[in-house]
Amino acid sequence: MRLGAHVAFALLVACGSDQSGTQRGEATNAERLTGTASSDPNCSLTGATAVYFDLEAGFLVRLSFLPLLESTGGTVPGGDASFWAFPPGYSGQTIPNGALIQRDDGRVFFKHTTNEPLLTDPQTAFNNQLAAALATFELDGVTPTLVCNIDRPFFVGPLPGRLIGGLYEAGDITLIVTIRAIDATGVLSVGTKVAAGPTEEFDAIAGNVFLPMVWAQFPGGSGPQPQCDDQMDNDGDLRTDFPNDPGCDSPEDDDERDP
Repeated sequence: MRLGAHVAFALLVACGSDQSGTQRGEATNAERLTGTASSDPNCSLTGATAVYFDLEAGFLVRLSFLPLLESTGGTVPGGDASFWAFPPGYSGQTIPNGALIQRDDGRVFFKHTTNEPLLTDPQTAFNNQLAAALATFELDGVTPTLVCNIDRPFFVGPLPGRLIGGLYEAGDITLIVTIRAIDATGVLSVGTKVAAGPTEEFDAIAGNVFLPMVWAQFPGGSGPQPQCDDQMDNDGDLRTDFPNDPGCDSPEDDDERDP
């Protein structure tokens, strides 16, 4: 696969080869995930945080093991056809068009929404999501520091869209916020993800909670599909999957690069 810059997808390989979930006595997901963020060339993220950030930035993440929740505390409907599992010590609730999952102490926050009408421009919608996330931690008056940025076009099949997001630090909290604005027959809709928690714990939370929850939503339920059937633009040509990408001979083709 060609490793590219801003719009291309990165190949991140984690340590280890065990295909099972974390078992008692084994390393946690966060301890086994390695890599540097490829989605922003000016970004210096490493470890599980880098892997999760790249996944939310739309970069394909290939792992040598499946990052699964060690144990499940429950599931919550996601406002569409999805169900979100969360670990013990967390609670979940269905919100309009999505799901909200929080750690019981209120210090970790994950929100997913999909197919919301976009009532303003994408950048303003993103700013509103970031402000709402800061307010959750009573950081309304704090100006967050941008650590890594996301702003690029993407396609869902033939539908064009814009992906905006970033990793921010504010007070003792780290936040990864993304929105995907999709133009479906002239009507803009938006999907959002917000993942936030204490900075000193964030890498462990990203690897052991956020990444397993999001990974389980991929086609097939727990791992990557062939490149031509994974709903991602693996070769950075702004075309996704068979039959839209000219490099795909079939949905089973595992290389989107053009001939």
